Amino acid sequence: MDYDKEFENHVVSSKFVSKENNCGFFVIENPNDCNFWFKITFSPGIFMLSGDIGEMVFKKPIGWLQDSSLNSTSYLLEKLSEDIKSPYEFSVKKVEEFLEDEVRSLINETEDVHLKEDLEDAIIDTKNALSEAEDKPPEVNMYEFYNASRPLWDGCDPPNVETVRHKVWLQIAALRKFHQLVPNVYE
Repeated sequence: MDYDKEFENHVVSSKFVSKENNCGFFVIENPNDCNFWFKITFSPGIFMLSGDIGEMVFKKPIGWLQDSSLNSTSYLLEKLSEDIKSPYEFSVKKVEEFLEDEVRSLINETEDVHLKEDLEDAIIDTKNALSEAEDKPPEVNMYEFYNASRPLWDGCDPPNVETVRHKVWLQIAALRKFHQLVPNVYE
């Protein structure tokens, strides 16, 4: 999905900026459609995106938002306020990739018959845990995955089986559109 395309017709529909108090807001929306409108609000040391696409809060001055910070998703997400919900979610696809790529190669590389059997059992247990956890919250899925797959990574850090939430990609595209429309908030 081309997230930037969702905002190609968006314009600044209203704004208020106080240079003296270093605060303000911008409302950005598509004049022909009410989907994906958003607001950028800022005050000293903090700015926030809010609207149809959820919220992102950064404990950074509004001037921090520039091309360099928008070009790296991981860098941008590191700067999110910890008070906001994680931009990541449990991904069954990542678990399947881990099982097929990492564990299968481990099984193929080892000559230890017992280890092969243990790894095969762990794959089955992990897949069963996932199928039983389908309707449970992501935290439960993550917990059940880590418990069922423990033999696969025992003694090491568990694999990363999270992916960036769909909404976060929209939020990042919205930030890019804001920066394109308003390269300097005080002009």
